[in-house]
Amino acid sequence: MKKWWVAAISAVVLIALGATVYFLSSNHGKTASQKSFSANVQKTKTDDSAAEFVDSVKEAYEKNDYTAIYQSLSSTVTKNLTLEQFLQSKPEGLTVEDIKDNGKESVKEDGSFKVLKKPIRMKITQNGQTKTINTNWVFVLENGQWKFVGSDE
Repeated sequence: MKKWWVAAISAVVLIALGATVYFLSSNHGKTASQKSFSANVQKTKTDDSAAEFVDSVKEAYEKNDYTAIYQSLSSTVTKNLTLEQFLQSKPEGLTVEDIKDNGKESVKEDGSFKVLKKPIRMKITQNGQTKTINTNWVFVLENGQWKFVGSDE
């Protein structure tokens, strides 16, 4: 049985994830002390705004509201992706049936940015076939607001 649609749902939120991960993990333009700090990433607790934002993204997925999902995306994702392109990348007939937290989130702070990873369990259906996906959603703090980057699935 082909499972191309599992890859397709991941593609909806992963189009620019590689570039974002590269941007966040690169040491371009950093001083030696900044590079040293980057090597010693610290974990911190999430704040209320992060939890509320994660919940709003989950709600958008449960409503299959891909316009709201696009609006929640980080500018690193959307800078090369219009809303129309994003909506066209959604596989036809794909619905998100349920989303649940699947563990404790973690926030890593590196002076210039914060990255939140939230374990998520998604139940999706396409063409009558249902699949459960366990993944980590990735968020960044961008200009004082949390933004969705994608998933590591």
